Amino acid sequence: MTNAQNIQNNALVIDGLSYYSDGNTEALRAGGIDALNVTICHFEADYRDTCDRIAGWLARTRQPDSEWRLIEKGSDFSAAKKAGQIGIVMGWQNMRPVEDDLDRLVMFHKLGVRIMQITYNYRNFLGDGCLETDGAGLSALGRDAVRLMNDLGIAIDLSHVGERTSYDAIELSTK
Repeated sequence: MTNAQNIQNNALVIDGLSYYSDGNTEALRAGGIDALNVTICHFEADYRDTCDRIAGWLARTRQPDSEWRLIEKGSDFSAAKKAGQIGIVMGWQNMRPVEDDLDRLVMFHKLGVRIMQITYNYRNFLGDGCLETDGAGLSALGRDAVRLMNDLGIAIDLSHVGERTSYDAIELSTK
């Protein structure tokens, strides 16, 4: 075994973003991936579609012979690797599933979602995306969402958000 192979075999290798996964782990295993952040729904998915996608991933991870393990806390990464499973960090690339009800953040956290992107290119109810020309930043609801996400332990993804939105989230965030 080469030194590089030894390093990879002993390291915890996490793919920071997989836009789509059909649940097949063969390519992930061949690439030495131990866990990945899966975008569980399309960036325009609504509440119901997102809940259906979460239900599918939860069912997959709960099967007795599952090759997947839901990552809800840091120690789950090493537990998945030790068990020979691929860790899944559920996330998405727009807050559309929340609609304008921040109580849904609590529910989605309970269901295992750990990464949320505030916007996807365009303005939504939380703030401006990177393709908006106004640069308005976070809305009042967006500020409340950042605070709640910090309290819950949901990572805030700033990809595709507008510059002012990004700065607002960074300045406001405590985590």
